[in-house]
Amino acid sequence: MNKYTSGIVLFLLFSTQIMLSQNSVSYSPSSTTISANSGVEVLVPITVTCSGNMPTTLVGVQPANTCSNIDGYTGINYTDNITSLTPGHSTVIKFKFKKTVTANTSITYLFTNNGSCNSPQIRITVNYIGAPITIPTCNLPIATGIDAKGLQNAITIKWNKVPGAVSYTFGYSTNGVSGSSVLLLDNVVCNSTTCTQTITNLTSNTKYDWQLRAECSTNFPDYYSGNWAFGSVSTLPPPPCPTSKPTNLNATPLDGAWRISFVPVPNVTYYTMEYFDLVSNSGGATQIAYSSAPDYYYCFFYNIPSNHNFKFRFLQECNMHTDWVTILAPTCERPTGLNIYNSGGTGTFNWIKSANSQMYNGEYMIYNLAGQKVSGTFSTSSTSYATTIITSSISGEKFIKFRVKSKCLDGGETDFSAWSNANLWNN
Repeated sequence: MNKYTSGIVLFLLFSTQIMLSQNSVSYSPSSTTISANSGVEVLVPITVTCSGNMPTTLVGVQPANTCSNIDGYTGINYTDNITSLTPGHSTVIKFKFKKTVTANTSITYLFTNNGSCNSPQIRITVNYIGAPITIPTCNLPIATGIDAKGLQNAITIKWNKVPGAVSYTFGYSTNGVSGSSVLLLDNVVCNSTTCTQTITNLTSNTKYDWQLRAECSTNFPDYYSGNWAFGSVSTLPPPPCPTSKPTNLNATPLDGAWRISFVPVPNVTYYTMEYFDLVSNSGGATQIAYSSAPDYYYCFFYNIPSNHNFKFRFLQECNMHTDWVTILAPTCERPTGLNIYNSGGTGTFNWIKSANSQMYNGEYMIYNLAGQKVSGTFSTSSTSYATTIITSSISGEKFIKFRVKSKCLDGGETDFSAWSNANLWNN
């Protein structure tokens, strides 16, 4: 490679780097005019936005060049110490100016970040005034009727609207209301007689100091009252850990799924159910939630085939969990061919035996159309069961029905059959 070829390669590499580095910043507004009292510093906010196709390449937000007289220009304040940006982000920088003049003086300051003062990106004209500007006074009273309440992860402050207030400043901190730890919310607007400010995403069981003042203006610069209201409020602790666990955990197969049943714990609104398939040796977790705590609860679970043995347990708050419960998939079927014979206060229930079954558990119900009922359960190893039923507690025309489930030879159990047809109760 000779020196000419080498030079061409270096030029191409350099040109390629320039073409790839397409990030740049723009400023808004690009031109503005402001007035300042002699000897008083003023700040001019400018929004800086970064654009380009190099997502990880930073671009400095401060203009690299001052293209004019800088007499009176004292520097830049950065928001949250952000001095560079990547594409898609923006920030606000504040140019600072301060100059003592005996007569009205106008100076235009030019800045650029594109390397050329022929086309400056920012033009700021400051009219320095030899005589002081009359600044509106703002002496609004302290807010009254303040009610501060703590929630588990939030605080809510209510107060009466201050007459003449355009907006409010609200600040809060866990370390007093002075210093850099205070988080200030400016221009909090209230359009009703009672004002409310809620701060969320806080730490539970924590004390927060707050401060509140009224503002006369939301313009730049804003004029605000020096009359602060102060106070403290604590967020609520997390809910207590439950002292009991779900009981009577069971599962029975039903139409390709598992019917999970249990007695829930009052005031616990959800559980995490851990499960493990003993056939495929795989497991996982799912969430079971409900809005109230009934005496008995069940849900349908489809993650494990209804012909697989598996085990499961429940987890709840504070890492409290039940023991594992092993469920054996039944090797028998639900009973079929249900029919009823009843006479003289005795009900006789019959069904067809299912293969590989050793026991049957059933339940029956006698009821009227007014909603009154008498119910009971039974267990038997045969395919017929008779019992005398007292129904004097319900009146009028009555009906009887029953259902039954199989217990298999291997210990597994099916779900209940469908209810039998309802027969007129003869008593």
